[in-house]
Amino acid sequence: MTNRVLMEKFIEFCNTHLGIETPCTVRLTKDRDDNGIVTTAYYHIASCAICVYVKDRAIMDVMRSVAHELVHHKQNERGELNGSPEEGADGSPLENEANAKAGEIIRIFGKQNPEIYTNNKWYNTYKMLEEKVFEIEINNDIMESKVIKELVNNKISEINKLKLEVLELQDKCSHKTVEVKNVSDGVVSLRKVCATCGKIVGYPGHDDLIEAGY
Repeated sequence: MTNRVLMEKFIEFCNTHLGIETPCTVRLTKDRDDNGIVTTAYYHIASCAICVYVKDRAIMDVMRSVAHELVHHKQNERGELNGSPEEGADGSPLENEANAKAGEIIRIFGKQNPEIYTNNKWYNTYKMLEEKVFEIEINNDIMESKVIKELVNNKISEINKLKLEVLELQDKCSHKTVEVKNVSDGVVSLRKVCATCGKIVGYPGHDDLIEAGY
């Protein structure tokens, strides 16, 4: 299993273990300065984005940073973060929770995937890539995390359900009031549309067009 696949698997595990419900972008980079990393990682509250420095770090250490920041994302979901310096201070309740949870996640995941303890350097594999960062977000060219996939699939299911409900209502409608409107179905053209349910019921005739002012 490559480091990239192993990291994706780990992030999916964190999502499930922490019960994360909202999208969060995770960026792993070997460029600290260009990404504004002061220590080894950070979590941006407003954009729900995590950035982790990976150069010359063991993959287990990188994973611990990812887990730590994902705990902060969960705290953000619970409405516990407002960006004050006290929140990130050593020994604060929020930092203590992030440290403890990250350690717990590493122990559980490590029992299931012991290779994280023998893989010395994430960067040994990563440096062979031409790209500077590896991101997990909604992008066809980059990997997606499980939580984002699930959220997108849920939204698609909701939309499809609404479409079915609309079709059912349209089938029950008597279409008593019909208007002539421009409708796009690949190209914009005039159609007869039900004023009640919005269903296209046919093409307008000559009299319909005159009545509609065309």
